[in-house]
Amino acid sequence: MPQSPRNKQLIDTAELVETEIPERANSMHDEQTHEEFWVEKDKRDQIVAKRNRSEQERLLSELSEPFSAEVERELRKGATTLIYIPVSEVIARLNRVFGVLGWSSEITKCERDALDPDCIVAHVRLKVSSSDWGGMIQKDGFGGQKIKRTKTGEIVDLGNEFKGAVSDALKKATQQFDVALYLSRSDEEMNQEIELKHAAHQS
Repeated sequence: MPQSPRNKQLIDTAELVETEIPERANSMHDEQTHEEFWVEKDKRDQIVAKRNRSEQERLLSELSEPFSAEVERELRKGATTLIYIPVSEVIARLNRVFGVLGWSSEITKCERDALDPDCIVAHVRLKVSSSDWGGMIQKDGFGGQKIKRTKTGEIVDLGNEFKGAVSDALKKATQQFDVALYLSRSDEEMNQEIELKHAAHQS
């Protein structure tokens, strides 16, 4: 039996409603799922950031830990006594904190100074691989060593002086990770005191 225009319109409207309701429900579900995804992602990011901060604080605490008095060495410069840490202890600290494979050093320069041939200068680049600190980190250190001579003017051990300059540069680089930085602060205060005394003597 042929349908009246009125009945046909009602049927078409009903079919359209039946189609729109599931689509609208799916759309609302997608929006809710999308929102939940970003909420969960934000929670995970906060957890990771908190964990990274905690790990960074732990690393910094281990790196900056003062060395025991047993490993400290003294170096006299005139009337002044400096305290320093042997490079072997610094390397042991890096191995303990970052792992043997977690760091490396590169000697980019080590030569006799052009202006003062009796001084060895070195440039060492320290590389640390740490996901907690954002991947690979590089720190540069510059060091020097005065060449020692005998009373007759002969060089005592040139190779040892090159080694000393490289060790000094490596320790300068590790200070940027707070390794034995407290000794550097003491040296700076002492140098300022010497400069003030020198300036007072000149005036």
